[in-house]
Amino acid sequence: MTNGLPQLEALQSPEQVRMYGGLSATRLAEVAKVGQLPIAIHLDRFLDAVLAGDGHGDPDDTKALLRFNRLFFGDDVMIVEYYQSIAVGMALQLIEPLDEPVVKRAKRLMFTSFNAWSCLDNVAGDGLSEPRLDAEVDRQASDVAAILQSDDVSATYARLLGEARTAGRAAYAEMLPYASRLGRRFPDDRAGP
Repeated sequence: MTNGLPQLEALQSPEQVRMYGGLSATRLAEVAKVGQLPIAIHLDRFLDAVLAGDGHGDPDDTKALLRFNRLFFGDDVMIVEYYQSIAVGMALQLIEPLDEPVVKRAKRLMFTSFNAWSCLDNVAGDGLSEPRLDAEVDRQASDVAAILQSDDVSATYARLLGEARTAGRAAYAEMLPYASRLGRRFPDDRAGP
């Protein structure tokens, strides 16, 4: 971990935490598409809307995510739905009322994402190193620094969202050789609207 942990204690507003969590969820959602995430379009539109400050966005997208989250929950890190469920759960946390301090919410999002990336490293590797987790720690530290230095919030958020999608797609490409290790348990149509 070259940059160290993200400086979450510096985040002061729900908007900053929403952006931090949204960027983390975006990267993980891109990787979760290894398993042909059946609600990928809903998740992408939802994250776009939430991160742009447009509330929940299209109600159909929110309903699809809630339905997906309700239908699948598990802790088997060897199935791709586990990562899909984590990405959707993180996204849905972004619209929950902030009934806890912002730093506590940010830390919850951080540990959730770090756990998922660590598990992906174990799926792809020998368990002796965690290059995907290390890269995500660095990305999150950079995200927080950029969020804190931002004068033009909307331009910064749009740039960071693009960078998060690009990083997530790169991680997706890295995981493709290991996709066969991630079994599937449910048909792809399980979360249709």
